[in-house]
Amino acid sequence: MAEVAERAWRLEVMEAGLPGGKQDQYAAALGAFHLLEFTGDLVRFDPLELPGGFAEWLERHIVVCYTGQSRVSAETIARVMGRYANGDRTVTAALEGIVETAARMAEAMRAGDGPAVGRLLSVNWRHQQALDAGIQTALMAKLETSMRAAGAVGGKAAGAGAGGSMFFLFDRDPARVRDLARAEGASVLPFRWSREGVRAW
Repeated sequence: MAEVAERAWRLEVMEAGLPGGKQDQYAAALGAFHLLEFTGDLVRFDPLELPGGFAEWLERHIVVCYTGQSRVSAETIARVMGRYANGDRTVTAALEGIVETAARMAEAMRAGDGPAVGRLLSVNWRHQQALDAGIQTALMAKLETSMRAAGAVGGKAAGAGAGGSMFFLFDRDPARVRDLARAEGASVLPFRWSREGVRAW
């Protein structure tokens, strides 16, 4: 499936001219859960074996909220890449923090540690916000505050931020929280894990 991911990346970045990494393409092509490592053009993917029932637990306890704010993620990525190219230490430190957090997240997932997964989502989100001032919108900040008050153990933007969707992890049944998210102006989206990724017909 790596070939499929590479083709999708070339189509988006090389042909369409939209800057971005390869993480989305590899995640979609592979499915399931992996620790992805990027070194130059080399991509390494390490499958994560989760304890029995943990993937299903996460599925039941995550709330995905669409903010109603569309954005072009390539614009955010271009700004971040520009700052990185100019040696911006804030961006460099944030990227280093994201890499470290990913390694810790893999350990938490393998251990089936829900609270640790939630905390690390928020750690990642803090690093992500340091990359660009526009990554968190006012609506996203308001939604995050409400979800935290409602008992979320962690959460972050899905993708580049600056609108789009956010997701939050709760350590209890989040059924009533969905109504709160809607009251804040977000749409609650259903989701399922893709266990197999891309398959040829």
